[in-house]
Amino acid sequence: MNPKLIEKYYPIITELSNQYAYNSNITHLLYLIVPAFISKYSLSKENIILNTLKKTKIIISPNTSKTIEAYYTSIPHYQNNEITTSKYIIIQNYEKISLVQLLDNLVHELNHAINSYNQEIKQKDNVLYLRTGLTHVAYTLPNLDPLEKESSYILEEILNTNQTEEIINLIKNYHDPNHSDLNNTIYAINNETSSSYNSKSYAIETLVFKPILENKTFLSTLNNLRLSGDVEDIESWFDYITNIPNSYQKLNHNLNKIMALEKELPETKFWKNKKIKKIKDLLTNTLDIIKEFNRNCNYK
Repeated sequence: MNPKLIEKYYPIITELSNQYAYNSNITHLLYLIVPAFISKYSLSKENIILNTLKKTKIIISPNTSKTIEAYYTSIPHYQNNEITTSKYIIIQNYEKISLVQLLDNLVHELNHAINSYNQEIKQKDNVLYLRTGLTHVAYTLPNLDPLEKESSYILEEILNTNQTEEIINLIKNYHDPNHSDLNNTIYAINNETSSSYNSKSYAIETLVFKPILENKTFLSTLNNLRLSGDVEDIESWFDYITNIPNSYQKLNHNLNKIMALEKELPETKFWKNKKIKKIKDLLTNTLDIIKEFNRNCNYK
């Protein structure tokens, strides 16, 4: 990261933190996170990043959870007879999580928000569709009651986790000649992590997806479409390359099923081996789809 980015965004973050009454830990990490986002996405995306930061309030929740430390949510509502959204990042278990995990949570959820900025809202056949990255959630109109969530949300999480790791590694490798307190924070982050940061989020799913995440065509295409909001054609593009009908749907179905079975395993007393076999079969089928995509992809 360029030290000039820290100086440029420092007063903006300070003002925003005062506006939302963020505590010093969150403010301190935002001083590093925002320049890292600019470094990753380039100055051409500055407005998207800053507007997302201004419109997405970070809230420390009193609630605790064994499975979810943080989440991003966008809530539709009417304002002056038009539909708009209120956006929040909710941090749970705040008192128990480490500095690195707080950094991961903030980067991960803010990245969801940035990749949902463009073309967030669309209406079709009396249904509202609200986009988070690759995924749409459907709501009834005019009542705005939630209907269903698309199956691609695990793939969204995998891509988002991959980008989270990239952004945190940018922070880890930064040294600021003007702010010793930020250098101390970076030192603490590096002391708590290995040389290259690997997120704990969606570890098994990300591992399964590693062969296709190394495919530059797949990764750059999906990440560019997520950021622009042009996600409608991903399914036909993916199926065309694999030459397997409904392969994108099968891929997402498998990921969702694998995750659901993972969650059930710790509480399963009977037929545990049957569930493990089901997971292995789904993993095999998923890898077969990925291999076919990679085999047919002309640019890797």
